[in-house]
Amino acid sequence: LESVGITCLKDMPHVGKHMEDHIASALRFSSKGNKDIGSVNDKKAEGFPGAFFSLYDYIFKGQGILSSSSYDGTLFYRSSNPPSDPGPDIQIGVFCSPGNTGLFEGNLKYKDNYLLKQNELYDDSEGFLLVPTLLHLRSRGEVRLKSVDPLAAPLIEPNYFD
Repeated sequence: LESVGITCLKDMPHVGKHMEDHIASALRFSSKGNKDIGSVNDKKAEGFPGAFFSLYDYIFKGQGILSSSSYDGTLFYRSSNPPSDPGPDIQIGVFCSPGNTGLFEGNLKYKDNYLLKQNELYDDSEGFLLVPTLLHLRSRGEVRLKSVDPLAAPLIEPNYFD
């Protein structure tokens, strides 16, 4: 705190240390033209009446697309043979989604330079996203304040490959 000009009231040297985060990436695929690739779930929570029925199912029945994980499908995989751990060490999540950039920029916070440009996609295309993720964390990162401004983004050092 003192490095950015904030008076420290209680010294807690471990605050901000031991940050753990999974390494993940995204592989994006889009259809050619108006092809609804669907969803694992039978109803999508989009538009009217889909969103209304999805909300009703969740609130009154505790079921439906809003009660499931954010992935439409998930694969757990063990990458070593023979296994060093008895369980999987990689997860591959599958999102069925529109082919446009809104999902990726708005919901997943991917920057535009990681994506196909909107003019490279068909307007009505659908697609899917594969998200491979390492499950067992071995690295520890750190989060620190960048400035006294509470709205300023923090300094994050994930130390993924340490």
